Amino acid sequence: MNSVPSSKKSLSTQGNIMIRKIIEFETKNSINTYELKGLKTKYEIYCLSISNTINEHLKRKLTLAVKKTKDEKWNVLNFMDKNNNFDILYKASQLLYKNLHEFISPEFKAEIEAFGIFTNYYPSRNTSFTFSTIIEWKDGSLKSDFKKQLSANIKSKKKIEIIIENIDNMINERLKYLE
Repeated sequence: MNSVPSSKKSLSTQGNIMIRKIIEFETKNSINTYELKGLKTKYEIYCLSISNTINEHLKRKLTLAVKKTKDEKWNVLNFMDKNNNFDILYKASQLLYKNLHEFISPEFKAEIEAFGIFTNYYPSRNTSFTFSTIIEWKDGSLKSDFKKQLSANIKSKKKIEIIIENIDNMINERLKYLE
């Protein structure tokens, strides 16, 4: 009798849970019959790591900011390498461009701050399937947990709302690919 290794079972179970969450989220406010058409694409996006998603978003914005300097040194920064995360590229950019802050909009600065706070509570782990996903944010479970953690450490409700809104906006930017 062939038995499925426990690691395969947990991967399968994780996948089933994620599919169920996606369908529940997609049908929550819908009066129409739900069709499975496009579920694969939705799964591929909703199951992405929030940290990786925001990291890519910030890398794109940093690339644009650095290019605005009109200084050729930006070519030495390898923005396309998946191993170069936003933090590394941002630190390197600050070393190369002492005036980088002049090319960073207040909105981008707020996104950088929000991401830093998010990663303090939900550090990116390199192990498989131990990361916070977009669907967990969109279904409200992770957003609610994050808000509770922020409330325990930040007294200003306005600041908490701004942090949540920035994370929300960066995630929604990625979700535009579903439309």
